[in-house]
Amino acid sequence: MLWPLRLVDIVGFRWRVAASFLVVSPLVLVAVWPWLWLDPIGHIRSWLSFHATHVHYNFEYLGTNWNHPRFPWHVALVTTLFTVPVATIVAALPGFGLWIKQRWDREHAPGLLLVLSSIASIGPFFLGTTPIFGAEKHWGPAIPTLCIAGAIGAVWAAREAAGALPRIGERVAIAVVGMAIVGACVVETVTAEPYALTWYNALAGGAPGGADLGMNRQFWGVAARGVVDVIRQQPKGAVYTHDASLAWGFYEKFGLVPPGNRDAGEHPTGDGTWIAPGVTGSRTAIVIHEKHFNRHDYLIWKAYGTVRPIAVLRSDGVPIVSVYARPERAAAP
Repeated sequence: MLWPLRLVDIVGFRWRVAASFLVVSPLVLVAVWPWLWLDPIGHIRSWLSFHATHVHYNFEYLGTNWNHPRFPWHVALVTTLFTVPVATIVAALPGFGLWIKQRWDREHAPGLLLVLSSIASIGPFFLGTTPIFGAEKHWGPAIPTLCIAGAIGAVWAAREAAGALPRIGERVAIAVVGMAIVGACVVETVTAEPYALTWYNALAGGAPGGADLGMNRQFWGVAARGVVDVIRQQPKGAVYTHDASLAWGFYEKFGLVPPGNRDAGEHPTGDGTWIAPGVTGSRTAIVIHEKHFNRHDYLIWKAYGTVRPIAVLRSDGVPIVSVYARPERAAAP
């Protein structure tokens, strides 16, 4: 039986295992991270401080924009369910079930270690106070455990099928089930490109389903790469680059946009704030569609005297980037 678990069971009946968690693990962290080799104490303090004090980024989740605690406890759970390929999730369910059913003896200690490591990765995000900036990447170390559980579940399903249909054989069944799962994941991955940040899995309903559910459509203006050809067709002049400002210099460097289409930069609004960076001094403007960016559309409409974009980049029908140009200077996209 799995329960009740005693501490001596968890550490594998050896005090050395517990000591490894407390001593060897931190040493491995330092050994494989060169940044910690010089001034390890100072850099570890800086690393921990970064995550403890970092600003909470805006994050749309189930129709609400979140930018400060307390966050819904289920953010990590639901976001994972909507982003990991459905075939992987379905295969992982019986895999986790087998882990729970098995006795946690030495033979199955690796499974316990994987479960504990995934809990350490994703567990803090159930507290409601953990920063969610960057979202899924912060509990990414839990995904390998999910995939391994998926492999175990796939083998179990194949063996069950082989037992019901003995003619096909166990190896053939495993190969067929494995290829079906991998194929389904490949289809979802390929379908998500080139705007995978906008895409959600089949459980959510793809990009349209994610939009209907009120999930984040973009992050850090990545999709702006898809409208640079439209910008190139406009008369030279400053461009309000919005959330793509960090990448705009690289676009110019690589010749994706002419040098004359420089970043409009920041522009004060007159009341001491910088809520409208570059809008009033720009010839062309882009807006990345995220819930907390809605105000930028209004600022552009007021400055340009039009509410009509000259182009809208979409992913499976979902708007993700709009391009505006001052009417007297707009060219056909």
